[in-house]
Amino acid sequence: MFSRGKRKWINEKQGIIKNWDDFNNYLWPEPEKIDLWVFEYLSEILPENMGIFLSVSQGIFEIVMFLFGLENLCYLIYDDENLVEKTIDKVGEIIYNTIKRLIGLEKLIGIFQGDDMGFKTQTLLPPEFFKKFILPWHKKLSELAHQNKKFYILYSCGNIDLLMDFLIEQVKIDAKHSFEDEIMPVWKFKEKYGDKIGVIGGVDVGKLSLLNEDELRKYINQILEKCHGPGYILGSGNSITNYIPIKNFLIMLQEGYNFKI
Repeated sequence: MFSRGKRKWINEKQGIIKNWDDFNNYLWPEPEKIDLWVFEYLSEILPENMGIFLSVSQGIFEIVMFLFGLENLCYLIYDDENLVEKTIDKVGEIIYNTIKRLIGLEKLIGIFQGDDMGFKTQTLLPPEFFKKFILPWHKKLSELAHQNKKFYILYSCGNIDLLMDFLIEQVKIDAKHSFEDEIMPVWKFKEKYGDKIGVIGGVDVGKLSLLNEDELRKYINQILEKCHGPGYILGSGNSITNYIPIKNFLIMLQEGYNFKI
């Protein structure tokens, strides 16, 4: 295991933006000035059978939550909804206009948009908040992707089951990633939504980290037996963390390569 020895912690009580003065004085990124040479270079040199997924690891809600602080955001939704809405729109515009500059790359396959909106039992804020303020921006990003014949994949941690119908029918995501057995095992998600969108990953990170070899192989095969077929991609339920043993990661790959229908 290779740890960089560092962790970052977010102040959940209060963030950088507390009022309109903070909003107006914040140095917002300018999409037209962002250097995108890495993506352009990769698009030029990749072999014919390879492509790029543009991974936006932090989404509209996450960035807004970090800017305000979750506790402060909860108050501001009621105390100054206009400030919350303007900040969401500012963040959404920056992400949208940056992706717009890249969407025409020849080797770009799709957008892998992250935005953690839930925790163990439900969404971090009421579903109505997400449907009103956050998901319309995801819909715009999805439309941008589809207009350019690219995939739009959502990565979201936590229990967002109350948003799934909206994400499928309105946002029109092509696939979903991030699964945890304690919330909803990937095979149950596949059974519920697999006829509508693609399903990516599902090998619970805790089990990928802690199970012994025999248990892990059996567990991965159970997932494959229940999920294999069109629309499913084997993988970790979340990121490949630096505490997952390399041996266990390779076991997951081996079981995927060796699985026979």
